[in-house]
Amino acid sequence: MKKNLYEYFNCKNKDELYELVKNKDENVKKLIDYIEHAKKENMLERTYKITCLDDIEEAFRKGDIINPSSDEISLIFLDSSNNIINNKVFNQETSLEDIMLESYSSVARSFILMNGENATRKTLNLGDDLQTIGFQEIDILSKEKGNIFYSKLGDYSKDFGVSEEKEKQYNFSKKINELEKMENYQEFMKFFTDNEIIGKNILYQSEEIGELLKVANQKLTQEEFLVLQHDKNYNVISCESIFKGGLERSTVDLKTILPKILQKGVEGISIAHNHPSGNPNPSRADIEITNALEKVCKKFNKALLDHYIVSSTKIFSFLKEGLIDDKYLKNLKNIKDKTVLAEIIKKDWSKIKYINSELIDKNVAIKAISDNAFAFDYISENLKKDREIVLTAIKNKGSLFDNIDPKFHKDKEIILEAIKSEPFYFSNLSKKVEVDKEIALFAVQKEASNYLFLDEKYRNDKEIIENVLKNGNNLVLLDEKYRNNLEIVKIAIKNNPESIEYASKELQEKLSREKENPWKKKIENSKSKGLGR
Repeated sequence: MKKNLYEYFNCKNKDELYELVKNKDENVKKLIDYIEHAKKENMLERTYKITCLDDIEEAFRKGDIINPSSDEISLIFLDSSNNIINNKVFNQETSLEDIMLESYSSVARSFILMNGENATRKTLNLGDDLQTIGFQEIDILSKEKGNIFYSKLGDYSKDFGVSEEKEKQYNFSKKINELEKMENYQEFMKFFTDNEIIGKNILYQSEEIGELLKVANQKLTQEEFLVLQHDKNYNVISCESIFKGGLERSTVDLKTILPKILQKGVEGISIAHNHPSGNPNPSRADIEITNALEKVCKKFNKALLDHYIVSSTKIFSFLKEGLIDDKYLKNLKNIKDKTVLAEIIKKDWSKIKYINSELIDKNVAIKAISDNAFAFDYISENLKKDREIVLTAIKNKGSLFDNIDPKFHKDKEIILEAIKSEPFYFSNLSKKVEVDKEIALFAVQKEASNYLFLDEKYRNDKEIIENVLKNGNNLVLLDEKYRNNLEIVKIAIKNNPESIEYASKELQEKLSREKENPWKKKIENSKSKGLGR
């Protein structure tokens, strides 16, 4: 007899258990941990998609498919995408009932049988029984000798080679948690999800909503179609299952969804359904129903915001994958709740351009600009005059100096941060601000080529020249008079001997005539390469 989930945690009903989970009570830690695990993507370490006999051979050689002995039958179940779900081996005398109790999976659609030399007849009978139950036969592989198997489908024999030794059988499907087997499991998961989803914001909490939908729907053995309604602030106000289908699909009648779309106070909807097969990718029918429902919503000036597909492995979002129209963004300007707006921008700064700039406060603006400086273009004119906001923007992207209020053009900290953020921007910046020695020196320290954009008095400043020549090859940036200046050239050569090639021809010759000339060899080498000036 199955255990009751509520009794297991010493609760009378779902409400009492929910309160314990909500309050993170230590007595229900096992359930809390399970829920957190259920939210995550549960991809297998390795999967086998069977498209041909070679795929079976690969799994066999790796030891992930059990090699049946002479009196054994190896049963391989596959899902609707032909991924192996599980592999069990039985003695040929095992009853059909025991085989199904041990290997049945709600997502199994087809099977492959492998048998030892003495079990061919029983294996063929088992194949017939499985087809009678409703499973599709892919192939039956009967061992002839060694590891040579005869394929019923292909009508030929193939040597599968040597199978790797494994300490334990490969786990194709995740182990079923004991909680999932208990009575009221599904009832509670749906109750938990419905309570947690209500009030979530469909824009900035979309991932959380998807995770909750996964908790409630990933273990369903038939497809179920849900509608989530949201208000003008994009907060979920209801989550209701409206259709239930078979193992492969649920039939969706658009007319039945109309009341959900037209209900007073509903700004739009999102939809969701599960794939019991475990494959989260949308089918052609999924895409078609989404497109059709999107057109219906537009007729009534409502938004279809997203379509979630839930599986045991992950959640697929039509909006995230670009398969649904995002014109709803234009309606963000109608949101008046500053808390909601702040969260939307924190989640994705790019949505700031759709929001009424007058509703964006300073803290939200700073967060958005910190994430991406271009958010500065979408804040109010009043905030653009706030020094802290301007400084944040400039630290992120110096060239935004072009867009700031002229009153900041004399603010040295802002000027220096612009150079620090984008050193090459100095060529434009120098035309907008009054460059003093501190700014000039800082500019060449960040990028030596900024020397070219300095006024003559700073290009003649020895300290600035010495900073430029910390890389001797920057001698090439200096005017001819400095490339013919022995003191300057010696500074460059000291930092980089190769820089002598940028000295004037006259100075190179003069240095070559000096009695004690530490650079003589270098000069001769430069001349031999045709580098002399």
